[in-house]
Amino acid sequence: MSGFLITTTLFGQLDRSGRVQPWTFFARLLVRLLPAALTVLLAVVVVTRWALPESMWGQTARESIASSLYAQNWYLALTSTDYLGEFEEKTPVQHFWAMSVQGQFYFAWFFVFALIAILVSRTSKRPTTIAG
Repeated sequence: MSGFLITTTLFGQLDRSGRVQPWTFFARLLVRLLPAALTVLLAVVVVTRWALPESMWGQTARESIASSLYAQNWYLALTSTDYLGEFEEKTPVQHFWAMSVQGQFYFAWFFVFALIAILVSRTSKRPTTIAG
């Protein structure tokens, strides 16, 4: 669903201006995604001090930073975290791996879409009109 919505947004930009606009695209994306994500992450960090044992504070802080940078999936992979591990302690932000993948998809898809748009515009024949 996200791929469909992001693609229609990019086609809309292309249709309106004849090109994709990276600053507009990424600014809208950040305004839409960051406030809610950062609010949740900040709340988790604050509540962690009261709700979790001290042994979890450092890990939760590191994962919160990774999540705020949309890199939680890479952090979990690099630290060999078993997301489904029955006996591993889980932080409250471990599920942000899905948001990280989505953010990375948006970033990568923008550049793939832009590259395709450039290639199509260079190879397609432009309609000519005859002035009379």
